[in-house]
Amino acid sequence: MTDATLARRSLALFDELLDVPEHEREAWISDHATSDELLANELRALVAAAAMGNRVLETAHQAVTPAQLRESLASALRDRYVIDSELGRGGMAAVFLARERKHDRDVVIKVLDPNTTQHFGAERFLQEVRIAATLAHPHIVPLIDSGNAHGFLYYVMPYMSGESLRTRVRRSALSTAESLQILRDVADALVFAHDAGVVHRDIKPENVFLTPGHAYLLDFGIAKLANDSATDNITLPGLALGTRRYMAPEQVQASENIDARTDIFAWGLLGIELLTGEIGAASATKENAPAAVRRIAQLHPDIATLLLECVAGEPQQRPQSMADVIPRLDAVVSAILAPARNVRKRRLHLAAGLAATALIAVAVRAQYMVADDATAPIAVSVFRNETGDSAQSVVGRFAGDWVTQGLQRMGNVRVVPWSESRVASEHAIAAGAPVASTVRNETGAGVVVTGSYYALRERRDSLVLHAQLVYPRSGLVTPLPEIVFAVSSPDQGISELRDRVMGAVAAAHDKRVAPLPGLAQNPPSFPAYRLFDQGLDRFLAQEYAQSLPIFRDAFAHDTTFTAALLLGARAAFNDDNLAVAETLVVQARLRESEMSPYQNESLLYIESLMHGDGEKARAAIQRAADIAPNSRAGFDNAAALLNAGYARAAKVQLQRMDPDRGEMMGWSSYWTQLAHAENMLNHHEAERQAAREMARRYPDRRVALVLEARALAAIGDLRRLDSALTAWEPLPSDVYWSQGAAMVVASEELTRRGNPKDGRRYAERAVSWFAARLVAVPNDRAHRYWLGSALYELDRFEEARVHFEALATEYPTRMRYRGLAALTAARRGDTTAANKWLGTSTPRDHGEFLAYQARLAAIAGNTESAIALLTSALDCGVDAYPWWPALAFHDLEPIVKDPRGRALLTGR
Repeated sequence: MTDATLARRSLALFDELLDVPEHEREAWISDHATSDELLANELRALVAAAAMGNRVLETAHQAVTPAQLRESLASALRDRYVIDSELGRGGMAAVFLARERKHDRDVVIKVLDPNTTQHFGAERFLQEVRIAATLAHPHIVPLIDSGNAHGFLYYVMPYMSGESLRTRVRRSALSTAESLQILRDVADALVFAHDAGVVHRDIKPENVFLTPGHAYLLDFGIAKLANDSATDNITLPGLALGTRRYMAPEQVQASENIDARTDIFAWGLLGIELLTGEIGAASATKENAPAAVRRIAQLHPDIATLLLECVAGEPQQRPQSMADVIPRLDAVVSAILAPARNVRKRRLHLAAGLAATALIAVAVRAQYMVADDATAPIAVSVFRNETGDSAQSVVGRFAGDWVTQGLQRMGNVRVVPWSESRVASEHAIAAGAPVASTVRNETGAGVVVTGSYYALRERRDSLVLHAQLVYPRSGLVTPLPEIVFAVSSPDQGISELRDRVMGAVAAAHDKRVAPLPGLAQNPPSFPAYRLFDQGLDRFLAQEYAQSLPIFRDAFAHDTTFTAALLLGARAAFNDDNLAVAETLVVQARLRESEMSPYQNESLLYIESLMHGDGEKARAAIQRAADIAPNSRAGFDNAAALLNAGYARAAKVQLQRMDPDRGEMMGWSSYWTQLAHAENMLNHHEAERQAAREMARRYPDRRVALVLEARALAAIGDLRRLDSALTAWEPLPSDVYWSQGAAMVVASEELTRRGNPKDGRRYAERAVSWFAARLVAVPNDRAHRYWLGSALYELDRFEEARVHFEALATEYPTRMRYRGLAALTAARRGDTTAANKWLGTSTPRDHGEFLAYQARLAAIAGNTESAIALLTSALDCGVDAYPWWPALAFHDLEPIVKDPRGRALLTGR
């Protein structure tokens, strides 16, 4: 073994040895340096040197003990923080759990140890504070406060429940999916840090903190600011900063050339450790780390290649930025995890009944084959001339050339050059061979556009063109509508053909809609699809009013495009624009014969909802979901089940679905419904995980924060609830799902869960919060509604009445406001006013109307009537019912004592 090799191995092992208790170190050395006396002696020498260094420090001054440090810090910060227990201690600083007096929340305080200050100064700690203050990112723990209190340098971070990655790995091995998600989160944090000019220099499991579904990068204590020469002058020249077994070679050598690639090296080591269990396998060669080589070789080839490139010895051989790493990592995640998800889904499909299985098999076959083949290049063949007139052969070549140009202009698909496709297809036509398979074999295409044309017998001046998309590998064929055009104007027919092909390809490449039964088999024209795509983006953002005219324009461009018509009807219905929804439903019903079974069931679902027939609507959407489980129908089925109180069945439906595939891609409400189902079933940790996953994926969807607050209230974890509410305080307040709304929901949930005292406390906080904001914006409808709800929760019915009656007067068609005004009247004993405010129902809101009648009956002490009315309401379907068990608990509490009533509130 060379001196350099001995140094590398001993230093890597020494870092791990320091974690071993002193009385176990000799045995550890014997186990890890078997038959290598040189290595064993080197380790013993390093341990002795470390011990000598510690004794030198101890004799230089009187050290401050942990107890003294805690006591002094508590005294220095007593006006702002209550110091609790010590959470940990490192080489520079100690970390304490504390309670912030101002916001009444738990925080973590990191304080520089005075011993460190005496020997090395405070510059590095101040550097850490300065860097932490520059970084605000979802995967980096934020800085709340910092300062100097009577000589104690400190900074404050939010308290989070979780553990370090090192602790997690020591407990048990991570799955591949968990490892890749953690690596992705850390990579995301590093991209942000590097863009801010910060190099971390100490990436290791100890500095990655895990909360459910989320990883944070910690400890920028030895980070380097780019273009800041003072950063490295803080320590002695030539001193290597970091943890040696995660250091890049240039870092070990204390080189001045430390940049983002140094972190990339450590990230690569972290990835190797998580995925193989090999620690510090940077120099993984056949001579010194055969085990690491073997284990890395067993990984998926793409991740193995990426990780080995990251840990290359020379910086210029590594990826040059984390931004280069992320797309490759994402591709690996798709390649590794998507097949596993697909297998799970297919197993679930096979477990269904025989009739449903047959339908699902067709949908799944089309979905996966289209998705798999659509990633390969597309080729357009010469169209076969079947007119009997050789002079018309030019039309077939013209069609192929023009369609190829159109596909190339799309930009998001790979297209085989026309010259190559033409030669291959003409070879096949001349030899009488299958065109699609020949073109595939000669060009490598995964999708081939083929077709033919012939003359009409009755109209010799017209040609009929047939085209289809052929997927040679799977055998799937997607025919396009036939096109009739004048012999004298072939450009018109071929232009229409090009639009059809481009629309079909666009639909096949859109993972949101490609699996839908009927769409891929009857694709729209490209101009219509382009509009549909814009409308779908608005619809997914739940901007229904904005999406509606776009869907209507898409249908106007192509009246065979029933998918645009159906989604337009749904957008109108969601926006309470029932007149337009009815018009679109009638238009769609006129095209019933052109629609697939899936589209027919989806149409029947919307019709039934509009007519107030909840049971018929649920039956229709259940059939549509059986045809396409991962479609919008699957989601609508789950939502309809929840609105009828069937929480268990809704959860089963949601678990059948993949939120990263098909129409669920980009649909944040999937996580809302999953959280609702878990709440009704009293699975509150799972409820919180769903809310946090929604927040991670869709940071702008503020309802995720309210869902998390509800889960924490249900658990009774007020410490984390307070911490979360404080963390959300800087967010904009002029939204429906505001911080104040979270307080109201938490208040209602606490009361429902048997903690009315704390429930009232949060309701009072909400009243103050909304009252302060209504001073600035007195007509904010959402704030008025939530303020009235908080007052109602506090039994301040007269004050709540003012807000609810005003809203009911301004928005008389909204059953919610009329119902709330009726409740405040009933609380005053005015039955006549209650009935007047509630009024009558429409088919659209009949279920909600019955639910308010149930609340009025419960207030009046008519428990039997309340149970019967709520049962009827749920049979019809109550919009947003998952919120009702808590928000209506104040009124419906009497029925909870009855098993029938309890089942209505916790899942039928």
